[in-house]
Amino acid sequence: MNTFVHIELRAKNDTNGNPRRLSLLTTTIDDQSEIVAVYDHGYSGRPRNWPYSAFSVDVSASEYKYYKCFKPLHDHIESVAKLLTTPIPEPYGKEVSA
Repeated sequence: MNTFVHIELRAKNDTNGNPRRLSLLTTTIDDQSEIVAVYDHGYSGRPRNWPYSAFSVDVSASEYKYYKCFKPLHDHIESVAKLLTTPIPEPYGKEVSA
């Protein structure tokens, strides 16, 4: 079973004030990390059916553009498709009262 990590990349807004945020979904295969999916947030925010971000990283505008155009390898498309269509279980992502 592959373990997926969701990383959010944040660059400063462009000159028109548009947000530059995107999410990378990574997995480790044969001891190497590999990007398996890229999602540009635009104004819609982070993808709702991905696991919540493990961490967010501030990046430059050029790094944002690089990853926005990045085409992941599709060797593991079945695992990714299953992950992206599986609902996030409760109470994942919600506050839990102690």
